[in-house]
Amino acid sequence: MSRSQTSVTGLLAVGLVLCGSAAPARQSAEPPRDPNAPRPARVSSLQASLDKNKDGELSADEITVAPTNLASLDKNEDGKLSGDELRPPPPPVGPTVAEMVARLLELDGDASGTLSKGELPDQLADVFAQADANRDNILTNSELINLVEKQEAEAKARAARQPAPPPPVSPRPVRVPPLQAALDTNGDGEITKDEMSGATISLLALDKDKDGKVSADELRPARVEEPKSDAPPAPPKVR
Repeated sequence: MSRSQTSVTGLLAVGLVLCGSAAPARQSAEPPRDPNAPRPARVSSLQASLDKNKDGELSADEITVAPTNLASLDKNEDGKLSGDELRPPPPPVGPTVAEMVARLLELDGDASGTLSKGELPDQLADVFAQADANRDNILTNSELINLVEKQEAEAKARAARQPAPPPPVSPRPVRVPPLQAALDTNGDGEITKDEMSGATISLLALDKDKDGKVSADELRPARVEEPKSDAPPAPPKVR
């Protein structure tokens, strides 16, 4: 077996055949992601709507038009921002369907765009049998997509049957990002229409160095010092 077959077989055997413990594939029309590329940093919905040039800071122009850009987040048009409208989008979980299919097609030795039974190692014989719906010993792109989507549905069903984890004994206090705290002037967890209208003034309060913009450091949450324990230090270990 070639090195390529070994790596693809290992990935698929764990991620496809045994995907009960693996994350389900993401549904996406995006091209396959480079597995070696760093994942993009998560940015809050608020910051993404305001930082239009994605340079990590809010310029004077971006601060000026903040009320208009914030209004675009009001998806349910109730005149305020709350709940999912304020939370950052969830991070990608697992490979996309397109990425899983692309990994399978790495075994396409004759570059036909399909997989024959002989192109798959013996470890994937069961996978081939599941995917070959018309039993012609050829897996087309649509059959591979159907296979991955079926595995995803089964993984979700297994996850749904798992008992919910117990709540934490002492949950940590919720840390509100500086950007949301500045815009939510009454601290009720929502950004009302009036608070959106006054966003320009509220954002300028974050400009600590008065340079006319809100830098990445000014957007970054302050470090929270861990409370000091009153307990005496543990005695040194005696060897």
